[in-house]
Amino acid sequence: MPRKGTACFLAILAVALPVLARGGSSSGLRRQLQRQLDALTASSGIPGATLAVRLPGGKSIRLASGFADAEMRRPMSPGDRMLSGSIGKTFVAAVVLQLEEEGRLSIEDSLARYFPGEEWLRSLANGAQVSLRMLLSHTAGLPEYVEDPRLWADVKRWPDKAWTPRERLAYILGKPPRHAAGCGWSYADTNYILLGMVIEKVTGNSYYSELARRILRPARLAHTTPAVGRKLPGMVPGYSRLDEPFAIRGRVLDAGGRYLFDPQLEWTGGGLISTSADLAAWAAYLFEGRAFSGAQLEKMLARVKATAEWDYGLGAIIRDAGHGTSFGHAGFAPGYSSIMEYVPAGRFAIALQFNCDYVSSAAGKTRHEIASEFIGSISAFLKPGA
Repeated sequence: MPRKGTACFLAILAVALPVLARGGSSSGLRRQLQRQLDALTASSGIPGATLAVRLPGGKSIRLASGFADAEMRRPMSPGDRMLSGSIGKTFVAAVVLQLEEEGRLSIEDSLARYFPGEEWLRSLANGAQVSLRMLLSHTAGLPEYVEDPRLWADVKRWPDKAWTPRERLAYILGKPPRHAAGCGWSYADTNYILLGMVIEKVTGNSYYSELARRILRPARLAHTTPAVGRKLPGMVPGYSRLDEPFAIRGRVLDAGGRYLFDPQLEWTGGGLISTSADLAAWAAYLFEGRAFSGAQLEKMLARVKATAEWDYGLGAIIRDAGHGTSFGHAGFAPGYSSIMEYVPAGRFAIALQFNCDYVSSAAGKTRHEIASEFIGSISAFLKPGA
């Protein structure tokens, strides 16, 4: 073998041998994960699910179980697309951190710096005190616009409406803050709507054009696109059991394949349709430090106390469980639920998508608990000597 070929062969072995030593072929892991996924859909009221794993070295596993269309009994496919909900916040945070790295903004800037003299800002709770860091970490104390029943009454009245940022904010202007700016944690899509406005102000471009240029194309996320319009290619039917203020029940696609309303409403609060494979690939790309420098990743993963189960960074859920620490995010939109996590100890990523918004009540466990079960199987496979 020529010397150059030998060097290439050895380089390939350097990547492959550690994985082979940790349990051999991934076919055994694939079978185990498929059994787990089938057991989950068979034993619960979850219509269907997809699962993707990004293993060390870039190899991926893509699985599906249950039904994409419960009425037509069409099986779910690994390539089926679903709304990914608040996982979109990880993309928004990445764009903001890239802009900071380029010197075009600072996350310590006040929101008021970008909208001086704006009348709406004077009516925004904590508007004068809020920084971009507070918006990214959900510590701004802002009210949540999607919790206003008036919004959902209007969405049902105008399902084809394309919403402007200020129309969204109108539902929370004049409302009191949840807590003082920077003195608590309260999750709100409102925070990320404002960040979207900052991105467009700084760049002079639409958020989605910046996202495509900065993230989607470089990371090769070909199946992740803006959730704009009621009929989205490749989107499977979803099923909802949402109470007030949403009050959405049953199948969320009509006979023509149109969503109940234009999901453009979500915008930078989430705003994407994707596959589990793309979400797992994105988790690895982001949390392995390929979206920006290590210094920016360190900022993203600086913790604030959020819930009893996990902490929050800048657009990232940071969780300590039996498998160790993981970084990621969960998301939901009416009819759909998703979760992605990256496990640095094993250098792998996992993503799950479900075509229902009632995973916890159907399965008797949270999405994070479900993800942990799959993470445990993957970690055992990768463990030396397994």
